[in-house]
Amino acid sequence: MSDLGKNLDEQSYHSRADRRFTQGTVTAVDPGMQTCTLEVGATDVTGNPVLLEEVPYQGQTPPSVGDNLALTYSNASPHSVMVGGGVLTGQNTVSSLQVIGAVTSLAPASGGSALQGPVLLAGASGVTVTQSGQTITITCGAGSISPLTAKGDLWGYDTANDRVPVGSNGLVLTANSAAALGVSWAAAPVTSVNGSTGAVTLTVVNSLNGLTGALSIVAGSGVSVSASGSDVTVSATGAGVSVEANGGAAVGPETVLNFIAGSNTSVSAVNNTGAGRVDVTVTSNGGGGQPVWPVTVLSSSLAYYSALDSDTVIFCYTETTALALALPAPSGRTGKIYEVFDAYQGATQGITVSAASGSVVGITSIRNGTTGTARLSASYISDGNNWHSFRNSAGN
Repeated sequence: MSDLGKNLDEQSYHSRADRRFTQGTVTAVDPGMQTCTLEVGATDVTGNPVLLEEVPYQGQTPPSVGDNLALTYSNASPHSVMVGGGVLTGQNTVSSLQVIGAVTSLAPASGGSALQGPVLLAGASGVTVTQSGQTITITCGAGSISPLTAKGDLWGYDTANDRVPVGSNGLVLTANSAAALGVSWAAAPVTSVNGSTGAVTLTVVNSLNGLTGALSIVAGSGVSVSASGSDVTVSATGAGVSVEANGGAAVGPETVLNFIAGSNTSVSAVNNTGAGRVDVTVTSNGGGGQPVWPVTVLSSSLAYYSALDSDTVIFCYTETTALALALPAPSGRTGKIYEVFDAYQGATQGITVSAASGSVVGITSIRNGTTGTARLSASYISDGNNWHSFRNSAGN
């Protein structure tokens, strides 16, 4: 080789060797010296590949022939080249990082001293590192950025991730198809009030014996509880009370009894809450305690009369016409009394006494036959089965 050719070759070599390269392919390894030879992808003026020889590597990560390694420089000199790390594969972590030229130092994102010397880019969970030519790409796996910004926020979704702000104290998260995120904060519903569901509001006036928290309304005997909207209704379910007058036909049933003051009587009522009852007092106001009986006077031309429950004393005038007097059925009228008088002073046609059912035991005919004598009369009382005469005033 001529001196000129030799000089050109050396110049070509030096012009290539003095350049800084970012990576190379291992062509030879010297484990004893922990160095390797790399082809850096360039050629000299003669077309031969440019080789970097005796490039040191880290002993814990020895390369193999054919490995593609990153190169780094410890200072500004191109002769300070060294292997920057292990093989550029998926083991090596910013969604995309491009390294161009020599990397002399890296500063941690959290601050602190810059990293010097070889730096290993390692792929963590969900992160991959790939290399293509002079480009290193770090890719994050699929994931979402949290939309939460405040204490108590929940992660929601409409057409994209969004935050559900925390609700007010006492509210619960409820499904709501009309809300943007499908949920909203609302008052907790009452599960059931006597079978009714949904929100039920109970209003307590002043206090309820110091009770707090959830209250349960239980229907007791004769009581029903129902709910409609926010109203709770407590009702009596009993059929009421039936009343019999003097053992007669039952009247009712009703839930209220009304006591009416009759002639010469007064009625008063007091709500006896301590005893759980209503006290009713009936007081007689007439004749020093002596009963005042109603008197029925019949016409002298009357031939038939059916005694009423309201009758007690019956005056009859039978001087021209006989009278048939029918007492009501004794059943249900135990203790009822009728006083019957033939009141005409002269000779009369008389009174015949009968009963609607049962029998008239004793006097069945009343007649005053002589002028000026005492008026003839008879009294009748019911034992529930028959009418019995128990006194009379004699006549002729």
